[in-house]
Amino acid sequence: KGVEDGAYPPQEKSFMMLAWMWDNFGTKARWFLRADDDVFVKVEQLIEFLRPINDSQPHYIGQAGRGRGLEEGRLDLDWNQNFCMGGPGVVLSWTTMSLLREEIPSCLSSLVTSHEDVEVGRCVARATGRACTWAYDMQTLFYHSTGGKDDKGSEVVPAKVGERVLQHALTIHPLKQPENMENMAVKVAASKRTELRTRALKAKVMAAKLGEDLPVGTVPEVELLDGDLLDNLAVLTGPWDLILNHQLYSVKAGGARRKVPQHLAEGLTRVVGHVLDVINAEASDKGRIIEFRDLFYAYVHTDPKYGLTYILDLLLLYKRYKGNKMTVKVRRHVYVRQPFLPLVAKLEEEQESNPPSVPVMVSADGGLGVAQDTRQSVTIIVPVAGEKKIPVVRRFLENYEKEVLSQLQPARLVMVVFKEEERDTQMEAAVREGTEALENNYPGYDFTVTVLTMAFNRGVGMTRNCHAPLSCW
Repeated sequence: KGVEDGAYPPQEKSFMMLAWMWDNFGTKARWFLRADDDVFVKVEQLIEFLRPINDSQPHYIGQAGRGRGLEEGRLDLDWNQNFCMGGPGVVLSWTTMSLLREEIPSCLSSLVTSHEDVEVGRCVARATGRACTWAYDMQTLFYHSTGGKDDKGSEVVPAKVGERVLQHALTIHPLKQPENMENMAVKVAASKRTELRTRALKAKVMAAKLGEDLPVGTVPEVELLDGDLLDNLAVLTGPWDLILNHQLYSVKAGGARRKVPQHLAEGLTRVVGHVLDVINAEASDKGRIIEFRDLFYAYVHTDPKYGLTYILDLLLLYKRYKGNKMTVKVRRHVYVRQPFLPLVAKLEEEQESNPPSVPVMVSADGGLGVAQDTRQSVTIIVPVAGEKKIPVVRRFLENYEKEVLSQLQPARLVMVVFKEEERDTQMEAAVREGTEALENNYPGYDFTVTVLTMAFNRGVGMTRNCHAPLSCW
């Protein structure tokens, strides 16, 4: 009231908003959140985070800052002073708000900078003697995407948000585009759904283990899952892939060394993050924390029934900050099973003519799905050679996914890689990485990679793996 909405810098607007919040809700709320309209707030998780904290104490919670870039050291802050960054949101207890309300008039008359979050922090310190929380975890809990114009934050794109941020953040900032805000809500809801399905799966496996000791017929068989689903290595068959020195060695690829595919690297990152979360679940009570430093090696096994299984050799850093303080490197072997969730089928009555209504699954021997689709399958043969052509190959695979795979067109892809010397492995690695990524995303389609150690010959390449010449391009 009495403040223009477009006033900038918005110090007076921000302070009067806090005053209005206390005057109207001071006796009705225990916690107050000051946030911009471009921050996504996970309300349920925020409430759970605040539940055990004593709100009768003057708390000032958020991601601590002392200024960006050139501003650092020029905000008239003492060595032990900071402020909670306004972007990702600031949480104040009712006690802090009650003390702050009395100081607002004097704070407004003694502004030092043009930054409202800095001035709010200065006013909180004057009213309560408290600074913003210095805890390292606040960078994740109140997440701010750095960079952007004038270092004010780069737009958060939900599709690129890491799983660790998605799981742990209470607020995410900034999301200025409406579609990004909506997509973030969908992604968080999907993550929550996956979490609930995972818990249900674990409960069913536990029930299966308990059911093994019960008389036959006590538990309906239809409800039981394999009791070995989560923790038995002996049930696994087939080869394991090895990741060593950040390179992948796979039997499927002939044992050749190559770059770890993006989907596998992201999966490993999530798994290691999960391991650390489990280890650090009671870190604050025990007065220690475990940090990840490096991955010595990893064995990875994929099974359609049991999912992904990891055997990890991790280098960790053990930090004890209570009692006898110490920091020491430790090495740990970890076994992790990541089962696939049950399939979900959905019947859509109305189907578009493009893409075709009949899913196409093509294999080298005419495999599954061919009987459901009468269209003739086309074999596309692409001879390639030379490191300079790698960007061209990647662009081709992107177009192949867009025009063929996503449209469910009946096709089979054969990549023929020529190399004059055995050490010419870059093109082969790029082709295998690209085709394996497509094969994972479009199961049922046929991808073949043939390697010829000879000079490039288009005619030779075009005759490879073509069973019906009239259908080969």
